[in-house]
Amino acid sequence: MSSRRVTKEIVSSVLEAQRIGLSTDSVKVPGTEERVLLPPGSSLNMSGLTKVRRQFITYAKNRGASGHEDVSKLASMFVQYLNSSLKEEEDE
Repeated sequence: MSSRRVTKEIVSSVLEAQRIGLSTDSVKVPGTEERVLLPPGSSLNMSGLTKVRRQFITYAKNRGASGHEDVSKLASMFVQYLNSSLKEEEDE
């Protein structure tokens, strides 16, 4: 599975959890035991998450991560990157 597919599934899971109205501060996503931490009162959208996803894919390529790297490692890396990005937005 490629990094694009893994990250796309994670973004879809976050949006789906938000769409169905899960009242939680974190979302369990496929491919990793880590959870996406949702900022309080957040309303994430596809364009914002897609932007972070593209940034991560570029970052992963630049650090030499291949599309065939261990799926759970890529998923964990993306969740950490996403959580960091969401926290930065919240702090602004």
